[in-house]
Amino acid sequence: MMSSGEIVKQIRLSKGLKAKYVYKDLMTQSTSSRYERGKEEIKIAKLWLLLHV
Repeated sequence: MMSSGEIVKQIRLSKGLKAKYVYKDLMTQSTSSRYERGKEEIKIAKLWLLLHV
């Protein structure tokens, strides 16, 4: 099963968006990397913000 961060990464890549654009002002590069690798789960509030980028 994929983590929420891995799903966000797939959506981001399918839209051709760079991580620095999507996560700008929301979290650090290291935090976004942990989410996208499935090492840490995205909190629902952050996920909500990401879905509206």
